[in-house]
Amino acid sequence: MARQKLTKTKKDSIYSYIDTDKKKKYAYRYKFYDDTNKRKEKSRQGFLTIQEAEKALIAIKASIMSGNEQTLINENITLNQWFIKWMKLKENSWEITTQRHKEMLCRRHLLPRLGKLKLNKITKLVVQNLIVDDLIANGYSKNTIKSVCATLGSMLNDAVAEEILDRRRYTKLDMSKAKPTRKKDALTAPELENVILTTKSTENATRYAILLTLATTGMRKGELAGLTWSDLDFKQNTISITKTRDEYGVRSPKTLNSIRTINMSEELSEHLKSFKIWCIEMKKIYNVELKEDDYIFITANLEPISSNYISKMFNALKKKHNFERFSAHILRHTFVSILIAEGTAVTTVAKIIGDTPEMVMRVYAHSLADEELKATQILSSLIKIE
Repeated sequence: MARQKLTKTKKDSIYSYIDTDKKKKYAYRYKFYDDTNKRKEKSRQGFLTIQEAEKALIAIKASIMSGNEQTLINENITLNQWFIKWMKLKENSWEITTQRHKEMLCRRHLLPRLGKLKLNKITKLVVQNLIVDDLIANGYSKNTIKSVCATLGSMLNDAVAEEILDRRRYTKLDMSKAKPTRKKDALTAPELENVILTTKSTENATRYAILLTLATTGMRKGELAGLTWSDLDFKQNTISITKTRDEYGVRSPKTLNSIRTINMSEELSEHLKSFKIWCIEMKKIYNVELKEDDYIFITANLEPISSNYISKMFNALKKKHNFERFSAHILRHTFVSILIAEGTAVTTVAKIIGDTPEMVMRVYAHSLADEELKATQILSSLIKIE
């Protein structure tokens, strides 16, 4: 569309023009110099009266005089443009997994829906309609929608911090109609026993070693993939967790709490001793000597397993043995639930699994509530008057 022909008015920097509907409108065009003495211009059309245009112009001048010219200069930036800058801004402060997760949420959900919008046009109503309601209509869970909106919130907060935006444009959103996240129930004791015994009797040494380690320690699959033989102390029956490994490489664990030393059960210790002998024999076939800094869990061709290997392994076992609910995360969930059921203190549980007590209390609130109810019932029976 051709640019409107502007006509000067008696007011400085304010112009009139005739719009496509043959109606007279007003606009302002204000030139100024930024902190680097570079000439800039702010303009806006669509005012019905000269007074409205003058009022808006005064606000612009006041903002520039207050030192907010950078926000004004950047107000036309779109979400697509800010996304590129934002990813560059955050690359040194995020773990690679966080970076990839945020990028995925942006590319899959935010940019297709809001990418062409200017940041200052992203209001609560826009986010509610184009993100929340649309994701609800497409069957996404509340947790997924929360993650998407939290990522957008972080983007806009950082835009404010970088003076791209002057303020956040929305607060609380309505997600009441979103379907609840599918609960990953823990296995019962009989189910866990069936999984362990079935795997032990039907699967190879590596698969059983992986499953037994996860089931009896509650560690994360990335932590397991990063274990080396030097991390095991067979004299003390302990495992030191100091790193994690996945498709992005080896790095420090998820949090400082994740760096920990945990105990091995007698059965796990004995099995890993046998597994080490198997690894030594397998390496001899290839004329390779086992070293203490070798990764523990390897395939038959001596390749260290990856976290993706673990996911595929669990999917294969689930299909092969018809396990109803089965994943590395469910084994971790089961491990914690069993500890809580046995009355283990929350602080101890948190230390073992490398989390905070607050996180354990939040995620396993239901299990903890059951234990509180049992404690109350026991106390009631003790003081019951005959």
